[in-house]
Amino acid sequence: MRKTVNLPLYDEFMDIFANHEIKNWQAKHFWEKMGMSKNSKVEQHRRLMYVGLRILVKCHYLEVDVSQSTRRVFSYKETH
Repeated sequence: MRKTVNLPLYDEFMDIFANHEIKNWQAKHFWEKMGMSKNSKVEQHRRLMYVGLRILVKCHYLEVDVSQSTRRVFSYKETH
């Protein structure tokens, strides 16, 4: 039986996957597409976004593009 994963900001991430091709995206690109900067809970949502990115990498929906990443800034791409 497969373990269920709780993905923070699930609806926002699924909207991004449905409407965009993720190639060479940094965390700031996800943040811009989510439109969370207008929300009153900006810092909480930013933390949840980073947790969500780690989960998506762990579950193989995203991968870190090492050729485009630096020590401080990861670049993400979709797995197919």
